[in-house]
Amino acid sequence: TQSVAPPSPVDLVGLAMLDQIGLQRAALAELGSIPIEQSAPQDRLFAVWLFYRAGDLYRATKLSRSLVTIDSVAHEPALVLAGYPRGYQELVEREAERSAVPTALIYAIIREESGFRARAVSPRVARGLMQMIPRTARRMARSAGLSGFSLAQLYTPEVSIRLGAHYLRLLLERFDGDLVAAIASCHAGERTVGRWKRRGASLAADDFIEEIPYVSTRGYVKKVLASYGVYRSLLDPRSPRLEIELENIIPLPPEPRSG
Repeated sequence: TQSVAPPSPVDLVGLAMLDQIGLQRAALAELGSIPIEQSAPQDRLFAVWLFYRAGDLYRATKLSRSLVTIDSVAHEPALVLAGYPRGYQELVEREAERSAVPTALIYAIIREESGFRARAVSPRVARGLMQMIPRTARRMARSAGLSGFSLAQLYTPEVSIRLGAHYLRLLLERFDGDLVAAIASCHAGERTVGRWKRRGASLAADDFIEEIPYVSTRGYVKKVLASYGVYRSLLDPRSPRLEIELENIIPLPPEPRSG
């Protein structure tokens, strides 16, 4: 097969200009024909930012994961904002308050579970933004007093976030506020984690994580905790505001002189 050449700076300047005049969707469509994964980190950073501005939070977060270890762009404000988006902000904040669950924790779960795809489905048939399996979803719907619940409603952000936040509240109560145990339960199940906790009751949190026997759950806990830490920082009113200028990502050509 013939290899496709990486995009040239001219290609990306054209997309940046479309974005600048408000045609994000057109720029996004053009970006789809470019092998951006093969391009330079700065070009991929622009793609992350464009996906974010166009509302494609899934591709913004997915592409950002390949950039966080690259020194030249890892600390760019655009990567932080687009890589850790706050989609469905009104719903998340409302359900966080209703369930007394940290807003940052809900965002972290959504980021790692579904990448902000409302219609995501896992191999275990977990559905929606917060990836709840049918049995747990039905139990949470009864517990939250959600009448007339059907599994199809898990694809609705309002229902998924409400039930997911309610579930996190119950997990935190069950494990006496133990954040690690609550997060692990989202992946391995609360009964399984309960057994682990009884066996490792004297372990500190970091030691408990390393003793989790399921490799996938151990990795999941670490990813969610890392996202939780970033979101806590972004949501902290004392944190400096991140100002993003498109020209700092992709330099645009100067305006033509009149006359």
